[in-house]
Amino acid sequence: MNRTVLIVDEQTQVASSMAAAVVRGGYQARTAHTFHEAMAFLQREEPAAIVVSVELGAFNGLHLLIRAGALYPSAKVVVVGPASRGLEEEARALGAGAYLARPCAPETAMSMVHALLFSLAPFIIPPDAQGASLR
Repeated sequence: MNRTVLIVDEQTQVASSMAAAVVRGGYQARTAHTFHEAMAFLQREEPAAIVVSVELGAFNGLHLLIRAGALYPSAKVVVVGPASRGLEEEARALGAGAYLARPCAPETAMSMVHALLFSLAPFIIPPDAQGASLR
């Protein structure tokens, strides 16, 4: 199984923290800090999953989601961005498996990647229901 996760975030520290969580989760991490760096990676290699920030300078993570989906339809994508129902709906409509609102712990993103890769996503409690009791 392909175990490469591409992390795309213009904030170097955020990308590094996510990469460390990915490695702790047993995956190989690759990082990119711009849309163009991410596209260069995608031209060379197919990742199993992508964690991409909405904020990417001149482009945004949704642009990358569209391009990555055209190249690798089976890649699982987690989009990370501001808490916005509209952005979340747009990301999901474009093929994202999940949308996580910032601030987002690197371990949360890693857990979502793992869930998507192993088709466990339907069993994850949505963020707006976290903390609610299960009946």
